[in-house]
Amino acid sequence: STVQMPTGIPVATVAINGGANAALLAMQILAVSDPELAAKLDEKRAKDAAAVLAIMKEKGYTPDEMDTLLNKKSGFQALTGCEGGDCRDMCAKADKGDIASITALEMFGHRCALYVGGYNTLIGGADAIVMTGGIGENSAEGRAQIVKRLGALGIKLDKAANNKLRGELGVISTKDSKIPVVVIPTNEELMIARDTVRVLKAK
Repeated sequence: STVQMPTGIPVATVAINGGANAALLAMQILAVSDPELAAKLDEKRAKDAAAVLAIMKEKGYTPDEMDTLLNKKSGFQALTGCEGGDCRDMCAKADKGDIASITALEMFGHRCALYVGGYNTLIGGADAIVMTGGIGENSAEGRAQIVKRLGALGIKLDKAANNKLRGELGVISTKDSKIPVVVIPTNEELMIARDTVRVLKAK
């Protein structure tokens, strides 16, 4: 997403978490766990949003059932078998050489890097890239998978800083990186409270 900092400076940010982004990863592999269905979906339809409609028609899923498949049974869980798609479990399996988990991490990094690069172009160059959300704040492995793909933007990862940072504010890019990469913990409760106060005052 693109946000405005207090000074009005545009900053490209990517909110990294295990839900929405994992569902995006799953869009191209929804049929993998069902060989019969995979065989009935042509290559084009299995790679775009029409795959959802094709699966619903073929399996007779209701919208609610499809919602469950996309948001509860897809993403990291479908790719790795980790219950709930927990990134921590996936990273642990990847460290032990599990091919599915290694591949899922690579897919995650690839997908996020596409968005960061795209938004960087749209806003005419970002002043910073912010990692936030559950994975962005806490997963050094997940952050590394993204940043290592941003070399074309002159971004360099400080491996030591990245590895020691978890759930707190800090910079994980090197000093000579053209765009700083910053980890900023979310505070959703505070934002909700502020928005509530603003709405009430407006009345």
